[in-house]
Amino acid sequence: MKIEVIGACYYLPPSAMHAKLREFAAILGKTSDAVSIHAVAMKRLPPSGNEAEQTAVQWHTSNGPFLDMSAYRRGLACAPRDRVCVLVNDTLFTRHPWRRVAKSLADALPVIASAPVPAAAGEVHPSTDLLTTDRHNPSRKHLTTFCFALNAAARTELDAILETLPLDNSRADVKAWLERHASRYPALTALIYVHLRAPANPWSWKQRAAEMTESLLDSKAVTVAVEYLLTLSLLKHNGFVVPINASLTYRIASKWTRIRKH
Repeated sequence: MKIEVIGACYYLPPSAMHAKLREFAAILGKTSDAVSIHAVAMKRLPPSGNEAEQTAVQWHTSNGPFLDMSAYRRGLACAPRDRVCVLVNDTLFTRHPWRRVAKSLADALPVIASAPVPAAAGEVHPSTDLLTTDRHNPSRKHLTTFCFALNAAARTELDAILETLPLDNSRADVKAWLERHASRYPALTALIYVHLRAPANPWSWKQRAAEMTESLLDSKAVTVAVEYLLTLSLLKHNGFVVPINASLTYRIASKWTRIRKH
């Protein structure tokens, strides 16, 4: 099994992201034959020359309007299509117990790599605790995208979704893209509203702030929609998602990390 790690770097300095990705990949490497790392800088210039250690991490840049989704699309363009892809953003290292996440993900990789259907692994969460129905996804759960893995077939599903994104962040184009999917999947409308647009509530996006620009909210709405659409696509094609946060040990580690951060 060969793995392609794709890291989206926004909050961390690229040099710090570089080091964390190497540690993260080393844990994944215990269950694989080879691990390649692609890092995508969104906010600052990537390392260069000897600092970049190009044989260990290949750096790219992205000025795409959709943050992680644009960075993931850039990184995936460099990854062979027959590999298992592990995609992470830098909040993995700032807000989550990343070593525990890496170990749990490493355990799931052989399962999805050998699957004859589209398969993914990562944290799985309810689509808020709203009392709703969703005939398209009766589980009402979705795969999160701060750290997740896809086999080759599942990666094809994500590629297809990302290919439909608008070319820029024109509010009219983004709004049209979101409305097109929301009109088809009513549960997505409720999810985006409560998570991003409703008055502050327990299910609001944790990084949401009063002064946040509409374009940033639009970008986050695109991320929410991609998570929903990817989960839906995997289930539609008789695939499955391995929830790495199912164990009590994992949940305790996540809870403890959140307490420490606050």
